Amino acid sequence: MNDLDSVLAVLDQPDALRALLRERPQLVTADDDDGRTPLHHAASRALPSAVEALIEHGAVVGTIDYEGHTPLHVAVAPELMRHTGAEQHPPADARRATVRVLLAHGISNPYRENERRDALELARPSADAELVRILEASLPPPMADSDFAADVSSEAAFYARLGHILPDTWPGKSLEVHPTDFETFLPTSVPLYAPGAMPPLTDWTRSRNWHPLRGAPLTEPAGGTVYFDGGISEADFHTLLQILRIPAFPHAFGVFVADAEHPLDQRFLAQMRILRQSALAAYGITDVLENQPIDIPSLMWAFTRRERLRPRSIRGTFGGDGDWAKERLCFGVMVENEAAFRIWSRAWLITK
Repeated sequence: MNDLDSVLAVLDQPDALRALLRERPQLVTADDDDGRTPLHHAASRALPSAVEALIEHGAVVGTIDYEGHTPLHVAVAPELMRHTGAEQHPPADARRATVRVLLAHGISNPYRENERRDALELARPSADAELVRILEASLPPPMADSDFAADVSSEAAFYARLGHILPDTWPGKSLEVHPTDFETFLPTSVPLYAPGAMPPLTDWTRSRNWHPLRGAPLTEPAGGTVYFDGGISEADFHTLLQILRIPAFPHAFGVFVADAEHPLDQRFLAQMRILRQSALAAYGITDVLENQPIDIPSLMWAFTRRERLRPRSIRGTFGGDGDWAKERLCFGVMVENEAAFRIWSRAWLITK
């Protein structure tokens, strides 16, 4: 019996669980092949007494698994716990009690507000009005123009509420290179070129010198591309975008999205590309863009939330063997140039 199995065997016996953790306190951080700790398992099975015992012995309430899910997420939506054999439909009263325990041990932490908002979106389709009310009560009142009021419980609802996504065929005319070609990148320093003198679109893999010092770009803040973990807080995310100088205005921009057919080869799971009017001019597109219902930083943040909540498994998508190397959700954001921006989901490989 491995360390995690030792804990799982007594999860439904609070006294035995406490005795085990007193004897072997390191077991509180044991995890499975998906990075799920005993607290994830207790939360998904709606065992509030076990959740209390684990927290008493040092379990981190906000710990995330390799797909970016916390114990609160799986308490609300136990179906996120794939490959575990855990009960998928615990009693509603037990689930609510478990959620209350988790909230009580982190509700004052502003960096966990986005986690509670995600949990609320997961709870909405459950038809458990009381659970929704508990989660709503844990959050401050939303601002009138807050994008977080948007429903992200389905792909269609997410894109319908958070941006006008342009189809692959837009603008309906033949182009040498199309904005939906995610393998090409706009050149940097667009404002330094006179109209009509813009250099051609280039293949990024052939145009970059990858030496970290000699190949550093001259124009993009922070080197243009930053990767970050799937558990990033809302505050840290917006600070990152400010460092990268990704603007909130204007609201007129085009949005293109793509899901990777072969993530390992393409190096992303899903990708969003945002082009302002001046960037589209590089493609010969002069169509006037309509205003979006959301600004660029808020749209990017909503994309990260949506990717964390998507009902999929990332196991094996980036070559992990499930033992020595395992996938963990992360993101990349890029200043393609000061009128073009990208954000994508992918996975780290976490090794032993």
